[in-house]
Amino acid sequence: FETEWVIPNMIRRAGLDTAEMSRTNDGIYYKIYREGTGDPIAVDSTITVNYTLRRPDGTTVESNTDYETTLSGLIVAWRKIVPMIRKGGHVRFFTPSKHAYGAAGGSAIPGYASLDFEIEVKEE
Repeated sequence: FETEWVIPNMIRRAGLDTAEMSRTNDGIYYKIYREGTGDPIAVDSTITVNYTLRRPDGTTVESNTDYETTLSGLIVAWRKIVPMIRKGGHVRFFTPSKHAYGAAGGSAIPGYASLDFEIEVKEE
């Protein structure tokens, strides 16, 4: 359902083309803008990122710079997509709710919301 039309509509609304996106087997669409040249990123890596989170309608929910985190404590979509790049990399991805906050949602995220993340991992 989400990957059939919700996420493709989100991608088009963002001014992107689904044909230019890659897709994981479980429905996360992503585009790597810059692979990065720094250290590889593992799930237990501590990374510093600039990121933007958007709702399905394109509204920015959260934006942060110099956010330091470990992937192991984050949603599944981050743990699947961010290790595809290295430090210094930049990726955007659109994830179904099952890889984000699911039925429960989050403080500013409604339940079952597909989400749009743009993440730049700093070189440090």
